[in-house]
Amino acid sequence: MSTSLEDRGVPLKLAMEAMGTRFELVLVDDGSRPSAELRAAGEQALDEIRACELRYSAFRRDSERTRVVREATQQGGTALGADFAALFALCRELCRASDGAFDPGLPAGLAAWDLDLGSRRARCRAALPALDFGAVAKGWALDHAAAALQEAGITRALLHGGTSSIVALGAPPGCAGWAIALRDPTLGSEAAPLARVELRDLALGVSAPHGRRDAAGHGHVLDPRDGRSAETPLACALHPSAAIADAWSTALLVRASRAWAKPADADSIAAPLAPWHGEEPSCLWLPHSGAQPLRRGPRAEHFVFP
Repeated sequence: MSTSLEDRGVPLKLAMEAMGTRFELVLVDDGSRPSAELRAAGEQALDEIRACELRYSAFRRDSERTRVVREATQQGGTALGADFAALFALCRELCRASDGAFDPGLPAGLAAWDLDLGSRRARCRAALPALDFGAVAKGWALDHAAAALQEAGITRALLHGGTSSIVALGAPPGCAGWAIALRDPTLGSEAAPLARVELRDLALGVSAPHGRRDAAGHGHVLDPRDGRSAETPLACALHPSAAIADAWSTALLVRASRAWAKPADADSIAAPLAPWHGEEPSCLWLPHSGAQPLRRGPRAEHFVFP
């Protein structure tokens, strides 16, 4: 955790380890609340992230995700908490919308799972059930954390999980948005940015294959059609929901890496995005060799990266 806020207007920074990565919050005082109140709101946001880790972490034996997978093949399936059922349902919708490019149920896939939202029960018909929410859980946790801040009246904040899932509330004083630089993850933090963006009341999801790798060196993002790893350098998506941005950045990485929707030399890869609370997606970034930004518009921006 950071030191206490000393002066009004000084950003308050809080951090914690969860889901195998580092989450950080930056809260900016609007001048109307005591520093202790700002810190209390930040601590409540971190509590939301802790709760999501207890539900979705693949690194904990006592997580709800671990229990659900363990009980999934039992007669009658397994019970789901309300939040778990909501995330499961969202993942199923995104799996369908992406034609399976995003699928946290691999290797059997989410198609092998029966989900009853009325009774909040799930059952897997495959012999080896699997659920890996690694591509969406950080964003889901940030959505919860951001909602907690908004309920507390916080209007200016930047939240991220591992720098690959980012939520921006409002903007710093005197700025149009929170300035974010996007770099090639294989080149380190000193590399020149591929692009810069200002985020305001928006979430950014970044997906790349350079993180977790198996003994053979294969990346953790898999093409569900054949199980091969996706090796496109970078894919990004913007959406009001961090969970949806995360999921679609993963789907885009797969689609671009294997020319899922178009040939590799196509200008872009079209991908419809699911709405979130009635909001249409704001942007997509799509990887593509050597190209510059394709288009800027009032509702959408398309970028491609080397």
